[in-house]
Amino acid sequence: MRITIDSGLRGAGTPLDIEAVPGATLAEILACADARASHAWCGAERLAPEHRAGAHPLLHGALLTARPAEPSVAPRGPHVAVVAGPDAGAVFPLDEPVTVGRGDADLVLADPALSRRHARIEARTGHAVVTDLGSVNGVAPNGSLTVAARRTVRLAEGEAVRLGDSVLVVRGLAVSADGRSARPERHALDAAGRVLSALASALSARGRRSADGHAWRSLDPTSPGSAPARASVAVVGEGEARTALARAEILARGRRPPRCEDVLDEAWLAWLPAARPEDGGVVLARESPPWADRVLRTRDAAVAVSARRAELAARRAASLASSRELPASVRWADLAACGAPEPEGLLATALGACAGDRSPGPAGTAWMLDLDAHGPHALVAGDPGTGRTTALVTAVLALALTRDPPPPPPPATDRAGGAAAGGPHKA
Repeated sequence: MRITIDSGLRGAGTPLDIEAVPGATLAEILACADARASHAWCGAERLAPEHRAGAHPLLHGALLTARPAEPSVAPRGPHVAVVAGPDAGAVFPLDEPVTVGRGDADLVLADPALSRRHARIEARTGHAVVTDLGSVNGVAPNGSLTVAARRTVRLAEGEAVRLGDSVLVVRGLAVSADGRSARPERHALDAAGRVLSALASALSARGRRSADGHAWRSLDPTSPGSAPARASVAVVGEGEARTALARAEILARGRRPPRCEDVLDEAWLAWLPAARPEDGGVVLARESPPWADRVLRTRDAAVAVSARRAELAARRAASLASSRELPASVRWADLAACGAPEPEGLLATALGACAGDRSPGPAGTAWMLDLDAHGPHALVAGDPGTGRTTALVTAVLALALTRDPPPPPPPATDRAGGAAAGGPHKA
């Protein structure tokens, strides 16, 4: 797994990426990066020197810093996500009450319609409470531009609140005893506000362009897979506004677009999975092209993502992908020292090695091939084209990587006629 050491920990000018094996301690990772600190922060969590790679939040994509920061891995508990607005893409844990604003706040957003300390969000059992802190524009439930903005809003899981021009959604809330998340309180003032909001369209009283209602669900930069990746998309506009809208589209897809001319090319894209053959492109354009399945125009957009927010969002997506039980790919660096058993006694052959990564966590979560305990024979079964030969070669290479050739060499045969390993240290 790839973990980034921020320059503040190293005393150097640029961050450093480290390929860490699952089970490595934070102290070992920092030592590899020549970091001077004995501990580090990953988001809002302070990690001890003995914290191991693979244990949340020290996952693939994690960014280690010298002080608290926004999360670079997907949070496990209650959190708030900024899904629309001029500074979308942020995610912040709700382990404690969080203040939101454009200045003196825990979660700082570049939204001119926010006050410096606009609101406080607190997670409770089954719901969250958003309290206005004396802001100019107040807080509006359901992500809508309600005329009668309230001072306190109660939200259930997945519901939105508008602060200024930003739409925030609470997620990961604990459910009530009946298994359902508590619904927010409703009364006549809320109903009147929703009717007036619909009549007001998507423009605020000052003429700002904003996302209204649930329009953000079709382009949510905090939810990979919320936008269809097969569509060919043209992002029409000029300058940074066009680039910020393209970042939102790519993050909502959850993987990199195909490489072509006039496509966004930024370093954070490397954290996303590669494009699939059927994926459509995401092209930056000044005018609407005839071939585009969808056209996103900056003059109509209510979502923009900065480069910094995009990098953190892509890292969080990478940490989610690394937590799947069946990985799409495995790095050899993750397997080289992943808990191979030591020989017991002079006569033990110790034919055991790591042949895969089951899930993030200590070395015990690796896929172990142990011909001593479960052998001496092994069978790799499956339909043609499902990777039987690759699995067989990987197993033999894992043995060769961690152990000297045992006499006699274990035979490896592929009955389907594919490439097979001929013996130890050969493939």
